[in-house]
Amino acid sequence: DIHNELRKSRLLKEAPDATLKRFAKIVQPESVLSGHTIVHEGDMGSAMYLIASGRVRVHNDDLILTYLDSGELFGEMAALSGDVRSTSVTSELDCVLYRIERDDFYALMSEDTFIAKAMTLLMCHREKTVVNSIIESTLKIKTLERELEIGRDIQSGFLPQELPVAPGWEIAAYFQAAQEVAGDFYDVFEISSLNRLGFVIGDVCGKGVGSALYMTL
Repeated sequence: DIHNELRKSRLLKEAPDATLKRFAKIVQPESVLSGHTIVHEGDMGSAMYLIASGRVRVHNDDLILTYLDSGELFGEMAALSGDVRSTSVTSELDCVLYRIERDDFYALMSEDTFIAKAMTLLMCHREKTVVNSIIESTLKIKTLERELEIGRDIQSGFLPQELPVAPGWEIAAYFQAAQEVAGDFYDVFEISSLNRLGFVIGDVCGKGVGSALYMTL
């Protein structure tokens, strides 16, 4: 029953029966096979989708942003604003979707205050989730930056702080990592038993912490 399916959604779980009946009149059921891309990033958005059954993934090319299951809504940002899609959505399983056209949804919002309120609360919840995710990501980035700073300090400690002074020679070195840390190493040292200077230059293929640690070994 379509009314029971709509009742399972986050948007309509507390909706009165009259609202469900109005909403049921504007939805267009669609069956989608697994692996089908429902909306494409960059396309103009004119409709949103409610997942009646199945599962979809939200992604930018190969980068998976999240998964959505039955009862979830997607495509509402581009649909309500008339803007382009910011992500693609592809079905993970065979899905039954309810397509909701923008004009029909706006008309329903104008005559049913519950829909307007429920959609506002849903958008606020989405925004709060995004803000919390940004805060969490920022904290992780700051932690990573601190770890990289420590790695850079450790790496610089393995490089010679002073170079030997040899008559008739000018010895100098300059080190600049392509990233925060790199898999490069150099040293200059006296071999007193041979009355010689030793020069060592090392480079591990790759960049980053892994290469720096391997070079240290």
